[in-house]
Amino acid sequence: MSLNKGEANYFRLKIDKDKNIVYQIDSILSVGKIQYNPKNTTGIIIPITKYQNADDFSTVGEIQYFNTTELQSDCIERNLKNSEAVCFDDSGSFCLYMSADSLFAYNIFTKEKKAIFAFDNPMMYSVEMKIKNNILTLIYYPNFVEDFSDFNSAKVITFDYQE
Repeated sequence: MSLNKGEANYFRLKIDKDKNIVYQIDSILSVGKIQYNPKNTTGIIIPITKYQNADDFSTVGEIQYFNTTELQSDCIERNLKNSEAVCFDDSGSFCLYMSADSLFAYNIFTKEKKAIFAFDNPMMYSVEMKIKNNILTLIYYPNFVEDFSDFNSAKVITFDYQE
């Protein structure tokens, strides 16, 4: 994988296999932590930030899924808001992610998305998400405008997740 800097501080993400480009996306502001499927290594999820508002720090992006065996990509979420928190569930069948203040589950095989929890906090910004033994850990800022401006620490919440 490589990131190439383009004009106006945007980047291009490329995935190469055997010296051939098998995946490419342009106009990226930043890329979050790329996650590999824990049950097999045939899939990755890529959280991408495409725009950040300079006044209130809010972000808009998307989540891409790339199947490294079939060399196929799929856009899991086109309107990702204030988040770069994504992970695979323990089975490897679902991508869990935050967008604004809502937790979603996306079935990799059926391509169905459903909201599974809302925090009722539109000012939250989710940084990272992990799951192990059905315990989901979310690292987030409850009020990203104040937290970023005042350099406040992120909060951590854990809860049980059942498919």
